[in-house]
Amino acid sequence: MKKSSSLKTDKMVETEFAVLFQYPLETYGYGLIFSLCGFLGVSVVLTLIKTFGALVAVTGILSARSRCQSSLPHQAPNDHS
Repeated sequence: MKKSSSLKTDKMVETEFAVLFQYPLETYGYGLIFSLCGFLGVSVVLTLIKTFGALVAVTGILSARSRCQSSLPHQAPNDHS
C-alpha cells in the first residue's frame, strides 16, 4: 500500500526542528506577536459586545471589513463564452 504524501517522515520532522532551533527569534517572536494580536482582537470584540450589544458590534465589525475589502482593486471577471 502506497503511503500518503501528506504524512511526515522522521527526516522531515528533524528538518523542521532544525529550522526552529536555527531561527528561534523569528519563530517564537512571530508566534508571540500573532498570539497577542489574536488575544487583543478577541478582547476588543468582546468589549464592543459588552458595551454596545451584539447587534451593534457585529454591524460595526462587518461594515469595517467591507470597507477594507472594497478598497482592494477588483479584477474583471473572466468571460470564457
